[in-house]
Amino acid sequence: MAIAPQQLVADDLAAGRLLAPWGFVETEAKLALWVPTRRMDRRAEQLAEWLTREMQG
Repeated sequence: MAIAPQQLVADDLAAGRLLAPWGFVETEAKLALWVPTRRMDRRAEQLAEWLTREMQG
C-alpha cells in the first residue's frame, strides 16, 4: 500500500504493476524537498530535478 501523486505512478499503473482500487483524490497538497544549502550535494540536486520533471509531466 502506498500514497503517491498520480503523476509519479502513472507508468506503473498503466503497466499493471500497481493498482489504484480507490482511485485518486485531487488536493491542494504540495511536495517539498528541503536540504540545507551547506549540505546540498549532487544527489539532492538530482532528486529535486527528477521530482520537478515528474510533477510537470
